[in-house]
Amino acid sequence: MVKPNLGPGIRERVQEAIAKTDESAMDDLHAVRTDFKSALATLLNEDVLAIPTVPGAPAKLGMDAALLENFRARAFSLLSIAGLSGFCQASIPLGTRCGIPVSVSLLARHGADRSLLPLPRSSRRGSKMRPPQPGARQ
Repeated sequence: MVKPNLGPGIRERVQEAIAKTDESAMDDLHAVRTDFKSALATLLNEDVLAIPTVPGAPAKLGMDAALLENFRARAFSLLSIAGLSGFCQASIPLGTRCGIPVSVSLLARHGADRSLLPLPRSSRRGSKMRPPQPGARQ
């Protein structure tokens, strides 16, 4: 059995999830996931959804635990969309603003990887923001 060395916070969440999981709860979760995937597929059809990659500036080392947990919850609400739906996602770094990296994520329906992957390159050509240069503060 593999026992990964998980960091604090993550270890506790994994242990809590394992302790709470039962078969009926799993059936309910699978039903919610199926409904979510169907709703997102109906919304997008052949289109692409653009969302922020993360909810704001990155968390800081030594950040207050309550603030860090709030950041994680907001980040997971964006980061989990592709994983829950099975949709493909590409994150596009756009550059920096006030020294903070800025990016956008594009989501497309399951199986649309080939049509999604060219978009980051074409969007960069049309953007006035450029990738950060090593050592440069923009």
